[in-house]
Amino acid sequence: MQTHSQALRDLAAAQKTEAENMTRLTRQTAQDSKMLKALTVMATLYLPATLLAVRRVVVELVRTRLAVQPQCSMIPRAARLCA
Repeated sequence: MQTHSQALRDLAAAQKTEAENMTRLTRQTAQDSKMLKALTVMATLYLPATLLAVRRVVVELVRTRLAVQPQCSMIPRAARLCA
């Protein structure tokens, strides 16, 4: 049977280990937060430009395809343009 002092020492050691684990976890969380903030800034800067570029490419592609090969039978809206 353990004495009270031994039980207290074991409890203190377990609490110390738990505190060290929490400290490590807190540091990792802070690093993850910094990385997430950096990725958010990059996405905020590049996403609007990417969407505009893709939109322009799609619009140009649609204009080119409709001008060169109207797909009247496949696209109901284009059928009105072909008539």
